[in-house]
Amino acid sequence: MSQSLQAYRNQLKVTGCWYNATLNDTEQIEQLRQDTISGLKQINNTGLPGKLKLWCFQFGLLPCLMWPITIYEVTSSHISRLERLVNAQVRRWLVLPRCMSSVGLYVDGPLSLPISSLTEEYKCAKARLEMTLSESRDPLVRCAAPALRTEVQTSTAFIREGERQPTRAPPTISSLIGTARDWQLRVDLDKSLVFPPNIAVSSLHPDLVLWSNSCRRVYIIELTVPWEEAIDEAYERKRLQYSDLAAQAEERG
Repeated sequence: MSQSLQAYRNQLKVTGCWYNATLNDTEQIEQLRQDTISGLKQINNTGLPGKLKLWCFQFGLLPCLMWPITIYEVTSSHISRLERLVNAQVRRWLVLPRCMSSVGLYVDGPLSLPISSLTEEYKCAKARLEMTLSESRDPLVRCAAPALRTEVQTSTAFIREGERQPTRAPPTISSLIGTARDWQLRVDLDKSLVFPPNIAVSSLHPDLVLWSNSCRRVYIIELTVPWEEAIDEAYERKRLQYSDLAAQAEERG
């Protein structure tokens, strides 16, 4: 009980949002991920048929997730990771092959499923919030409305005639491995690579696996040499091949 009271003392709730001393949404975004994983596990443990599990997600779990997605600074990259978790469960519930892309799950057509994409719901929620605030009758609310931001940043450098374009230093390997000192690497060379069982159990054999137990991060590296015209297709194929493995690893934290 005292621990719960201490946790509440360290946070402040204003207009439905929880704030702590850092005044950022990092903890709330992590809580959103945990709530998603916990909700999917609870649906899996119901013992219902797959179609009813999908119904529980669409009309039970998804509406509960939309409030924190709307009010907190959740980026599209966070939503993409959450959607991978959801899509992996949807394929299992409907007994669909792992190679079926998210386009096939949510595309609008005669064979479309009556479910919503988490990414599309996220975009609608953010646009709805911006319009609600920017079109408010209260001028103070209109001025405080947050502007929608994209995660794509472009920069243009103008070079005078006769000058050379300045070279940028390439990113150092320390930016990747400097966060921990216990990195381990497995390579699929002489014998078939076995994916680290402490991360996830899988029969897949990626070309390289780099992971750290201390910072709880894993990099799955797959090499392929497609034709230039088939680069996008090869990327999508590889991404779908390891989507369930990535989702399983995220479920384990």
